[in-house]
Amino acid sequence: MTKRQFGIILIAFITMTLIFGCGGDENADTVDTKNLKAESFLPESVESLNLTRTSEVKTYVGESLYEYINGGAEVYHLYQFEEVATAYYKLGEVATEYYELGEVEIIADVYQFATPEGSFGMFTTLRDPELEIVSYGSAGFKTGSSIDFVKGRYLIRLTGFNESEATQAFINSFAAYFAEVVPGTSELPSKFNLFPLGEVVAASEIIHAEAYLGRGYLNDVYLESMIVEGDTLTLFLIPNEGQYQKWYDEMTAEGSASSLDTPLGYDEGTGFQIESSFYGTIVAGGNGSWLAGVSGYKPSHASFVTAWISSLK
Repeated sequence: MTKRQFGIILIAFITMTLIFGCGGDENADTVDTKNLKAESFLPESVESLNLTRTSEVKTYVGESLYEYINGGAEVYHLYQFEEVATAYYKLGEVATEYYELGEVEIIADVYQFATPEGSFGMFTTLRDPELEIVSYGSAGFKTGSSIDFVKGRYLIRLTGFNESEATQAFINSFAAYFAEVVPGTSELPSKFNLFPLGEVVAASEIIHAEAYLGRGYLNDVYLESMIVEGDTLTLFLIPNEGQYQKWYDEMTAEGSASSLDTPLGYDEGTGFQIESSFYGTIVAGGNGSWLAGVSGYKPSHASFVTAWISSLK
């Protein structure tokens, strides 16, 4: 066995040790995160991983985020961004020389949001469903040189400088470390529990901050896609504080809304459908405090949709 092979095995062992040694959410409900700062999760070193911080921690608070990610900061603010702390880490020189791993350097970003819904919502704008899913936090994905995942009100983004096996292994190890030390739940935001059980499309849970379907008042939208009778349906939930009536009035004025053939369990006097060249048939209606709907709807889905809508009462 070469030194390089042994080094890779050692890295894999460290990764598995961290993953199986994580305590998960044991203290998720007891840790007070209100006074924590993102920089508190970026130590000078992580001895168990032989990682050393090679830069000062830089923190960007509120509107100063544009200084770090100029051109995309406005999206973060839609999800109640508070601050981000960022730093560089490198694998110890002794290990890299002995195991012939080459230089391994990682950028660690810890984004803090006001709520877990905000961090998860921002995460869903970054996630590509085609990328490999990882099990850190409540949701995550990886590429050959990066891992992004969300836990509680924190979004962790780890980026390596290359796609070597050593870089990938240590990014996995570092992700496991953050999954352990960052407090908060590893569950999806609770409103996703309002969606029905069934064959959920992987990585389809989304929180859409504003202007869903191009309507400026359809904000804070929860979406999830499911396979029903071989078809893909996208279900959505929106807090209904007059949004349904406004949407219905607009669709009616535009001549786009038509009556439902089946009531589908909506509140009396609500419910309409519209045709979209992109989304297919969209049905929507009021149900108590929710505006609920489905895109990709067909009459054969009526019993499924009715059961879901009725469960929201």
